[in-house]
Amino acid sequence: MSSANISSRQWASIIVLSVAAAAVLAEFVLAYRASDQLTIPFYNRLYPYTMFQPHPNLEFVSRDLNSPGHVMSHHTRPITHYTQEDGFRVASPGYLLPKAKPPGQLRVAVLGGSAVQTGSSFEFTLAGSLKLQLQERFPARDVEVINAGIVSSVSRQAIVYLLFTVFEYQPDVVILYDGFNDLMLPLNYESRPNFPYNFQAMEAAWEEYRGEHQSSLWRLVFDRSRLYHALRGRLASDGSDQKPGLFVGPNAKSADDVLADPEWIASHVSAYLSNWNQLIALSRAYDFEPVCILQPTAAFDPEHGLKVLVEGYRLDDVAAHDWMQAICFLYEEASSQIKTLSQEHEKHNVIDFSHLLLPAEPHFWDIVHLYDESNAIVARRIVDQVWPRGD
Repeated sequence: MSSANISSRQWASIIVLSVAAAAVLAEFVLAYRASDQLTIPFYNRLYPYTMFQPHPNLEFVSRDLNSPGHVMSHHTRPITHYTQEDGFRVASPGYLLPKAKPPGQLRVAVLGGSAVQTGSSFEFTLAGSLKLQLQERFPARDVEVINAGIVSSVSRQAIVYLLFTVFEYQPDVVILYDGFNDLMLPLNYESRPNFPYNFQAMEAAWEEYRGEHQSSLWRLVFDRSRLYHALRGRLASDGSDQKPGLFVGPNAKSADDVLADPEWIASHVSAYLSNWNQLIALSRAYDFEPVCILQPTAAFDPEHGLKVLVEGYRLDDVAAHDWMQAICFLYEEASSQIKTLSQEHEKHNVIDFSHLLLPAEPHFWDIVHLYDESNAIVARRIVDQVWPRGD
């Protein structure tokens, strides 16, 4: 058939089919040439009530043992991270932690967020340091310390985790070491007290997932097209290497809003510390010794605090100053209320470590997380206060 005998409709069909064939071919080529992507499991997973639960039976080493390590060890050690069946961080793969407590064993559970959970290895976490120092304090006694920290958790989640999981391990002492996540929460996530730390991020992810699966067929085709995303990326790119900004949820409050509302600060802190009252009430029902500790922060050291807020949270100098003021105000209100709380519960350990470890630079590698050796300093203070000499 000569070109003169081809109608305009046929020409249009040929062009459409050619474009479609080219697009399909491009998809195959891009799929074939695409580099394999390492799938790293998100550390936390959705879980009823506690929102986050650590992965059970996890074995992880951050990098080659001969390579520089993580900042928490001053880059001298890699992270070795192992968990047992309920997600508690343990010293080695397959570490045996029976739920039935052996006769005569002193068993301590430490609850909290990443400040409890982190350390270059179990021995350098707060729980691991406590275990070593309790073994020194009581050399003739069997000692077990459970690291029940959950990254990004708030104190309400820790209480629920205690009820649904930790109690099965029959702890004699339960230490709730928290504060920063609860007090920091309003500034970038949630001004509603006791909400899970990343609740709005989970809501946003769910809405995105649901939206994708309710979209029309053509939208799903484009969303799954490598060619579409490659072209979109080229057209949308402005050539800049700007880093992503700080996430701020729609229910967050600005630092100015926090500083201007002392009544709200008092109410927010009271809601946070209600979890300490819950822990103390539960201790009577479950027969354990409660220990409530407000963790230290670098925010009380202006020079170091401003530096880590600018570098770690990508704030400008003015915003970092306002944030640090807001964090300090929240901590100071917590200290005031804790003083009253300790008088109400004078038989129990209600401890304020907010100003511990100052100046901050030798101890904090960000605004709240400690170097390995500083975890040991905190552990020593806890042992001295909860298990004084001669007790």
